[in-house]
Amino acid sequence: MMCHVLVPSTLRGKAVIRGQRLGTVAPPGEAGSNGVSHIHMAMSNDGPLPFVGNYTIENIALPAITTSNAYADQAFISTTREMFSVDAGPDINVRPGAQVTLNATASSPNGTALSYSWTQISGAQVALSSNGGATTGFVAPPTLTRITLQFRVAVSDGSPEIISDTVSVNVSTTGSTGPISTPPPTVTSTPPITGLPPIGTTGSFAAPVIYAPSGQALVVLRGGTVAQLEVAARAANATSAWAQDASGNYQLLIIGGAGFIRDAFIAKIPAFSSDTAVTLVR
Repeated sequence: MMCHVLVPSTLRGKAVIRGQRLGTVAPPGEAGSNGVSHIHMAMSNDGPLPFVGNYTIENIALPAITTSNAYADQAFISTTREMFSVDAGPDINVRPGAQVTLNATASSPNGTALSYSWTQISGAQVALSSNGGATTGFVAPPTLTRITLQFRVAVSDGSPEIISDTVSVNVSTTGSTGPISTPPPTVTSTPPITGLPPIGTTGSFAAPVIYAPSGQALVVLRGGTVAQLEVAARAANATSAWAQDASGNYQLLIIGGAGFIRDAFIAKIPAFSSDTAVTLVR
């Protein structure tokens, strides 16, 4: 409840949002202001609801007490500043190992400079490439199943008010940074390239690569090194490859990807001593 203000009748009894202009403070002698321009605010929920905890005003707690005028002369700041806005962007779908860029858009009605802060709030932890700007990025983590990462961008214009918005990033082997589409069934064989071992020899696949409509192909690598696997996978137009390590856990190799991902793969699978099942993702 607000008293001693001049409010348009169309707003009475209606829900309002933060940053919305409600009216003007009544001048001396009007709206029952007793000769002094001021505002009365009250909150109730089947009884008094003290301004404490989440309901403090400008971080000042006002517990419910019975003393008359206990908070007289407590000053607060009123403003006609309109609230700024922020949009963290649409949710996106990406493949494991993809470079992801998050871009927030914000506007300030008064042209005030805005500051940004990005935080990951759920999902497999990733390292953000930057913070403090409208744009940040990261490398999508490896996964065999669909996982969701959620991020929050908080924006401030230097006032005590901070607003935020969230965006979700879905990571899966069929992910895409654009609309997801299912390619028609095709049969694709490994194209010949100079220096590639013949099919069936060490460092090559046991048979031509045939992708399913989902964009995946199960192949057998005839032993060899991780570098040979990457050469053969690249020749088969694959973007990534999955293989099981000695513990039976799947490891992801991003073809032509970041060095730290390749190093993590080699740490688990230094080489292939015999025929090994590998899943290629186009």
